[in-house]
Amino acid sequence: MRKGERPTRGMRLLRIQPGDENEVLSRLESAAKEPSVSRRKHRRYRYQLPTLEVNIRQPGDATGRWFEVTPRNLGARGIGLLHGSFVHAGSSILVQLRTLHGSVVNVAGVVCTCRYIRVGIYELGVRFAAEISPADFCTDARSVSVAVLEADEMIGGLIARHLEAVNARVHRVRTGQALITDAIERRFDLLLVDLDSTVIGGGEAVRQLRARGYLGRIVGMTAFEDAAEQEAQIDLTIPRPASREEFVSLVQDELPAAITSAYQDDPQLRDLIQAFVAGLPGRVRDLEGLLVAGDLRGLARAARALGVSAMGFGFPPVTAAAVALESACADPGSIVDVARRLRALSRLVQQARPPASTAAA
Repeated sequence: MRKGERPTRGMRLLRIQPGDENEVLSRLESAAKEPSVSRRKHRRYRYQLPTLEVNIRQPGDATGRWFEVTPRNLGARGIGLLHGSFVHAGSSILVQLRTLHGSVVNVAGVVCTCRYIRVGIYELGVRFAAEISPADFCTDARSVSVAVLEADEMIGGLIARHLEAVNARVHRVRTGQALITDAIERRFDLLLVDLDSTVIGGGEAVRQLRARGYLGRIVGMTAFEDAAEQEAQIDLTIPRPASREEFVSLVQDELPAAITSAYQDDPQLRDLIQAFVAGLPGRVRDLEGLLVAGDLRGLARAARALGVSAMGFGFPPVTAAAVALESACADPGSIVDVARRLRALSRLVQQARPPASTAAA
């Protein structure tokens, strides 16, 4: 049996009907919005699944017991739960969180508060032993930052409304130079560039960004079918203006599933994997520097080293992308393909997640 699995379901002590449960949750949410309620350092997001499995070990108990509870909200450092009995503050808890893609992640923590709501209902406040990424579990926590360069003010406003409707954070720029400056100084998940207007210089901005080693995703917007073929350094072209469905698809593409190590449940390797994941952004920056310098031989060697390390630490998708990058470096005439491969590797690295803490808090 793998870690985190159990032979039986947990005991459900919460004495409440489904309709009443929704009413209680709604009332708690309304109370949380009152000005008098203190604000946490980390934002909490709605995380209302039918049930979650938790293991609670109260002070003095030799072992913990499994229970079914109702989740209320989730943040980077904790979770709110509804339970059917009193739990002492300081009790150790292991929460089996479910990701948006259906996998289970064990997260250790401690019960900080237990508040009586009404007969048979208590609200537990849990603090996690280590931070998590709420975006892996809550739709409301998933957001994409988008810089938009559009010559037509009305079309630009329309694009912004479409993107904001799917929880994107939109930053509008008016010139190609402003796009270059902001894209380098700030981190955007996506650049949307008007390729039709020569006045704002969208195409030239893309060329300069790529020349400086920018690896972020760039989507060109054009009303002309042949204009896309003239801009080889963009990742994708869409109609100008595009439909909301196309913008929804773009945003969803920027929210891929998290990648976890094949060894994430091995306590002997947890700290090593955490260090490996923490070092990935720096290794990608080194690769970017080699590409800008035109050192394809050094880039190939660094890509191979990263691929070998990724395989050792249980990240086969990262290894596959690193191997593809190394292969592309063998052809000095395919610098555009090399850049695309490096961008793909960079995106995968952003998806890598360290193991969650499963030790007793």
